Amino acid sequence: MNHTHRIPKLGLKPPNQRRLLKAIPFSRIMTGKVPKHDLVEDHYSAVKGQFQLYKNDEIGDCGPCSVGNQRGLVTTYLAGTPKFPTQEEVEDLYRRATNPSFNPVTRENDNGVVMQELCEELVRGGIGGVKAVAFARVNLFNLDEAAAAGAIFGSLLLGVQLREAQQSQTPSGTWDYKWNSGEWGG
Repeated sequence: MNHTHRIPKLGLKPPNQRRLLKAIPFSRIMTGKVPKHDLVEDHYSAVKGQFQLYKNDEIGDCGPCSVGNQRGLVTTYLAGTPKFPTQEEVEDLYRRATNPSFNPVTRENDNGVVMQELCEELVRGGIGGVKAVAFARVNLFNLDEAAAAGAIFGSLLLGVQLREAQQSQTPSGTWDYKWNSGEWGG
């Protein structure tokens, strides 16, 4: 059987530093201190094999793709039934979150997203009829805070600035991306 190696695409938008500063810190929301949390959590075994690619190997929708998979994860563990958004719902969020003229057929205006703006759109309009209540900035330099947020919420949405130059270095071995590992682009 011939397997095609499909690498998820990266977004192209830089972060808006002014807006990032306005995000509420996670530790402040959670009593001003890092909450107690288990050191090891299993948030994935019940959804193993169910995560969706949402065309992230064709378009730069890694942020909305991550949101779709996070929704499937959360609904599995909290409601007992996975509810993953459809491809159309993920593309709708992608459009609303800073790509209003994105065309999924022609791939025109496929510019990626800024995670801050994506989270703001999740609160405003949601995905598939489900709105986020809130989001918070996690201090990734505080590993205990990052671990607590991941343990409590099952996952974190991270915005990183990798350019297409880094993506093209993957097959040469510069980056340690492994197909189906979920380590690149959502």
